[in-house]
This record gives sequence, C-alpha cells and structure tokens, in this order.
Amino acid sequence: MVVDDLATTGGSKLEALEKLTSAGLKVKDVVVLIDRQSGATEALAEKGLTLHAVFTLSELLDYWETSRRLPQDQINAVRTF
Repeated sequence: MVVDDLATTGGSKLEALEKLTSAGLKVKDVVVLIDRQSGATEALAEKGLTLHAVFTLSELLDYWETSRRLPQDQINAVRTF
C-alpha cells in the first residue's frame, strides 16, 4: 500500500509505484486523504490498483456548502474547475 495526502491525476503515484515494483515490492492499493476527482481513480485502476480516499473533493465541497464554511462563489468556482 502507498499512502499520500492528495490524488489528482495519479501521475506521481504511478511514478512511485514504478520504483517500488522495480525493487520487488507488490502494491495493490493507494490510500489518500483527499481525492481531487481528476482522474486518479481511473489511471490507477488501469494499472490494477485501487484508490481509497478518506474524502473526495465533492464531499468536502458539499460539507462546506451546507455548513456555510466557504463563500458560495468559491464553492462554485471549484466545482466549475
């Protein structure tokens, strides 16, 4: 298992996994605090890996919107991005 803070496209995870597997290690799962939902799940799945996230960006935005912790225009801007 590889543990990291964020997942975006999965590129940095795949680079790390390449080094680990070349050293003889077997990795099946990647665990992150936040999945930014920008393709990492799919990119890792193509390599036979499962991404596990404590939170997704959508979940955090939903919480911040409901709790009014962020201005609505910021939430909308992030959702649009």
